[in-house]
Amino acid sequence: MPHWLGVALTFLFVNFAWVLFRAESVAQALTLYSSMLYIGDWQSMVQGVSAALPDGRKEIIAEILLFLLVVFVPNSIEISRSMKNTYKWAVAAGMLLALGVLALNRDTAFLYYQF
Repeated sequence: MPHWLGVALTFLFVNFAWVLFRAESVAQALTLYSSMLYIGDWQSMVQGVSAALPDGRKEIIAEILLFLLVVFVPNSIEISRSMKNTYKWAVAAGMLLALGVLALNRDTAFLYYQF
């Protein structure tokens, strides 16, 4: 599979998966899915998008910018290939690990309590 096709398919999959977390109900998710796939007439597509995206243009612009970020900025694997294992990196990673372990004692709300 060409790289550009893999990036595009991954981006589309993530966008479709976000619908489930964004929608307030299954009916709203199905409406947005039908709008994304243009199933039905133009008016139902506009209603589905406006119901699921109250900020409309802001979210679409954010998605376009994030897509460009994904395409043109190196990912974590590409960055790690250029890094050399040094004492400084080991200390930084150890400090991040220690901070992460120390942060485990805080009470937090379960993120997906509505599901």
